[in-house]
Amino acid sequence: MILLFRVHGVPAPQGSKRHVGRGIMVESSKKVKPWRQAVVAAIIDRREPGIYFDGAVRLTTEFIMPRLKAMSPRRSTPYHITAPDLDKLLRSTLDGITDSGVWRDDSIVCKMGNSIKRYAEPGEPTGAVILIEAL
Repeated sequence: MILLFRVHGVPAPQGSKRHVGRGIMVESSKKVKPWRQAVVAAIIDRREPGIYFDGAVRLTTEFIMPRLKAMSPRRSTPYHITAPDLDKLLRSTLDGITDSGVWRDDSIVCKMGNSIKRYAEPGEPTGAVILIEAL
């Protein structure tokens, strides 16, 4: 069983939480919630009835980050080598996948395929391409 989908939007990292009182913690970044909602919407749009992962899975991700305004079209590297960190992008995305109900918890991810973050090509929308495969 596999699920391949594209998320549109700007990938946001799951960062730190801050304490606001009475045991309440809130996400430090306001960009995380819209990103996680975009992940849920993309899965709902592509998911066929009956697709639910309950065993080990491999996750492959490609994050497509916004180009800088001053960036040359012939940039020497396509890779996004500045913040946000790849692991924090994965954390927010995994939580979004969990929120979608396609699996019970992201602890079932036992293998990571290639996970990269790169700049969008000129005219290419930002977001992510995600592949979930049952092992």
